[in-house]
Parts: sequence; structure tokens; C-alpha cells
Amino acid sequence: MEKKKIKEYTNYLINNQLSENTIKKYKRESEELESYLKNKKPTKENIISYLEILQKKQYKKTTLNNKIICINKYIKYISKDPDNKKGLTLKPIKTQAREIPNAITQQEYDRIMKQAKTKGTPRDVIMLQLFLNTGIRVSELKFFTVESLKKGYMEIKNKGKYRIVPLAKKLIKQGKEYAKKNNINQGSIIISNQKTPISRATVFRRLKYLGGQARIKKSKLHPHSIRHLFAKNYLHDNKDDILRLADILGHESLETTRIYTKLDTDELRKTIKYRG
Repeated sequence: MEKKKIKEYTNYLINNQLSENTIKKYKRESEELESYLKNKKPTKENIISYLEILQKKQYKKTTLNNKIICINKYIKYISKDPDNKKGLTLKPIKTQAREIPNAITQQEYDRIMKQAKTKGTPRDVIMLQLFLNTGIRVSELKFFTVESLKKGYMEIKNKGKYRIVPLAKKLIKQGKEYAKKNNINQGSIIISNQKTPISRATVFRRLKYLGGQARIKKSKLHPHSIRHLFAKNYLHDNKDDILRLADILGHESLETTRIYTKLDTDELRKTIKYRG
């Protein structure tokens, strides 16, 4: 019975297109929990008892929180209780709060986009839409290709690691229209006038210009700030699915991703599914 549940859960993770390392991590934690439960149904009492056992092993707080995130995901799956109405999931261990430095807001992004559409170029527009709807890094722009539009996702290879970043249907449509207008039939879509990959310096220069026109603080005018906004928006739209977000962003540790769960709820209520 235990092996059957683990196998079904593993297939569930695979179907969600998670990375191999993430699946291994979640499978391992679910196996350890099942070994403790010994085919018993999870209850508030036995889950808390399991946490106490983990705490006695003196893991670092970040390691323990990674385990808690994995355990919570599995509990929600086997209890068929995604909204945690039964109160079975564990609360993360408190760690020193980490602030997201100079994070841009949705309203500020919208002001920058308005400037891109009136004073910028079509490339500025598609580039901003790409950053906001994928959370990719500047160095990963080259993976936004004609081929990725056909597949519906980007295949990003970075530092010897590989991950998949899904593309929204509207972004795919905008990408195809931009590529067609600029006679881009293959390879990278966001390129320089010399048909080479756009440079990091050019990206920063364009963002600072458009942000300046929108009267946004200079300290917020960098692509990583939009990456932060993507993460916050993603968690809002996807019921705090930190597991999938960590995979999309390419985070090794879920603790890195967990910073985005400490959000201003009033700000998030104003967000929408597709942005651009």
C-alpha cells in the first residue's frame, strides 16, 4: 500500500514536469514520512510527532523548512485536501526574515510598460512581457527562441543544469507576431540590430531609460526586480505552489523560494492572471 501511494505521488510529480532533482527530493521525504506513519492515515497528532523527531535531529532551520515544504505537499496530496481545511500541514520554522531588495510593484511595472509602448521599441515591449511572464534571468533571454514558441516552453541550460519554463498562450502569440514582423525564422528572438544575442548592457540601459521616463527609483530598475515580481504573482495565481515555482526559477533550495510567500496581501489582490 505504501509503495503504491509513493509510486502514484511520484507519477503526479512527473506529470507536473518537475525537475529530476526536485522529484527525488520530494519522493525521499514522502518515503520517510510513510515509513514513520506505517500505513496509518495522517492526523494532526502523528504529523506533529514526526516533526518533533525531525527537530531532535538538529537540522539547520533552512534544511528543516525544506523538509516541511516537501511533507506539506505530500500530505495535501494523500489527504485530498489541497486547501488544508483539516489543518494537517506544518508551519515553517521561523528564520530571520529576508527582505526582497528594491522589488518592483505591479503598478510600477505597468508604468514602465506604458512608456515602452509609447516611447520604446517593440523589442522593449516583448522583452518586458517575457521577464514578467517567465521570471527568467538576463542571461537566459537567448533561450526564448522561435523553436520554444512552437513547443510552448523554454528549455533553459544554465551552469550545467536544465529546466523547463512554460510560456503563456498570449506570450507565445506575441512572440510569434514579433518574430514574423522582424523576419526571425529561427533561433533567439530578442536580438541586437546586428542579429546577435542582445547584450546585458543593452537590457539594463533600456530598462533604466524606460523606468526613468516612468519615474521609477533607479534602484528598482534591473531585470531581477521583475523576476521577483513574477514569483510573487505566480504564487498568488497558483495557490502558493512553491514547489513548481522553485523549478521554474531554477532554485536549488526551496528556502530561497519561500521568501516570496511573505507577501503583502493587499498588493496581491490587485494582480491578474496574465500581465503585460
